[in-house]
Amino acid sequence: MLKALSMPITRFRGWSLSPAADGFWRRVGVGAWVVLIVAVCVFALMKPGKRSVSTVYWTAAQQWWAGEDMYGSKELSHEGYHGFLYFPQAAVLSSPLAFLPLGAAEAAWRAINLGVLAWGFWRLAALVARHSFGGPGLWFGLSTLLGIPTLLGSAQNGQFNIIITGLMAHAAVELFHGRHWRTAALLALGIALKPHVIVFALLACALFPRLTPRVALACLAAFAIGFLHPSPAYAWSQHESFILKMRVASRPPPGTNQDLVGLLYTLGLNPPLIFWWALRGLAAVGTLGLCLLARKGFGPDDRGRLATLVSTLTLAILYIIIFNPRTEGPTYAILAVPVGFFAARELLVPIRPWAIMLTLLAILLGISHELVGPANPWVRPSLAIV
Repeated sequence: MLKALSMPITRFRGWSLSPAADGFWRRVGVGAWVVLIVAVCVFALMKPGKRSVSTVYWTAAQQWWAGEDMYGSKELSHEGYHGFLYFPQAAVLSSPLAFLPLGAAEAAWRAINLGVLAWGFWRLAALVARHSFGGPGLWFGLSTLLGIPTLLGSAQNGQFNIIITGLMAHAAVELFHGRHWRTAALLALGIALKPHVIVFALLACALFPRLTPRVALACLAAFAIGFLHPSPAYAWSQHESFILKMRVASRPPPGTNQDLVGLLYTLGLNPPLIFWWALRGLAAVGTLGLCLLARKGFGPDDRGRLATLVSTLTLAILYIIIFNPRTEGPTYAILAVPVGFFAARELLVPIRPWAIMLTLLAILLGISHELVGPANPWVRPSLAIV
């Protein structure tokens, strides 16, 4: 049976490395992204606001300019756990679309999100091909097909997950080329949209110290965006309101989200909150240690730096997924890049069992919602840990 499975893969490899095939896979990748973008945009235009969370962004932006509180309840309640859970800067950055007709805003937002991520896939594919084997079209097409299943839910509901994944991919490419200011700007923009990006930014600064002052200055510039309002007092009050909101939102009831807490709660384990904060701290130190080991092991040449950056991006994403108390099903969209590229690699080298496992992982991440329903605090965390 294994021999039978290996035969088409062997022929596929020999054919896939030809120049003609590279163009074919490039067209496959472009076609997949075009189909996805058109599909979600048409749905958003025809049924604006349905299966969408991006309406929260438009409401927050409108409240910002109206001088109203964006964060709502800060009590330990359903309203306190949900709502607008981002920096005030995210509301300001959402403003250009917030005053458009709802359907137009929803469609434009999804096109921007997926366009940024698709471009990030292409740039990473070109970089990997230059320092590995095969052409950029091959890497782009394969990684796209293998990565898209993980992001379908987030692509539809319009969460920030898609665009921050693209921004982190672009930042990794810029950092490889030594363009530190561009890297810093991309990371600061990502942080302003969603705090998750802080993890990758801190790891990148630890590995590449020259980046640190630039990221600090870029973040200060991004922080200033949160004061683009006629009333500085109101702007400051919204930063205070954000902190109060996070004190509640960061402590959701066990088993309601899809992180390690949800997984263990499903198994009947419910350690105290202090245990989780200690574990997250230890995991952060461990993640940094793994990144430093990767840099030492891969070496300082171009291929080594590329491997270090891809490893760092992957470890940052895994930390976010597993240890962030707000991890939900759509959050797993940020796994699209590592799953897509690692699965593509395993399809092109003789480690076939890993290729099969990663391909199944990508599919299961995409369809677990349909298999077990929206409340599945154990399925996706288990797959991420695997």
